[in-house]
Amino acid sequence: MEQFLKALPITASSPMAYAAYVLTLLTWGVIAWRVNRYKVLLTYIKSLPAGDRLPAIKAEMGVVEIEGGVSADQWLRSRIHTFYLVGLVVLCATVFSIAALAIFQHAGSVSGTIGLER
Repeated sequence: MEQFLKALPITASSPMAYAAYVLTLLTWGVIAWRVNRYKVLLTYIKSLPAGDRLPAIKAEMGVVEIEGGVSADQWLRSRIHTFYLVGLVVLCATVFSIAALAIFQHAGSVSGTIGLER
């Protein structure tokens, strides 16, 4: 574990790690933009009558398929939660990939013999 922790700073500065950082930041930027848009829409949609909310969402978002008796407010909240879930998955994948790179980098730096020499 100690050697893994020593390999972590070196791995975290590798080009593959930078690519993972950039991908994570871009993903979270898009998620923040979309969540903000949905939250603003959710704020203003509450001032409309219940019957006009779905047409207002369709006008703002384009093609929206709401099935199963879900209200417009519930649909917007579920989309916000979906974006947060995607962000969490991307963040976990980034952490996992950095840890995997550290493990493989550490494994490649181990020296020793395997007992096949004569």
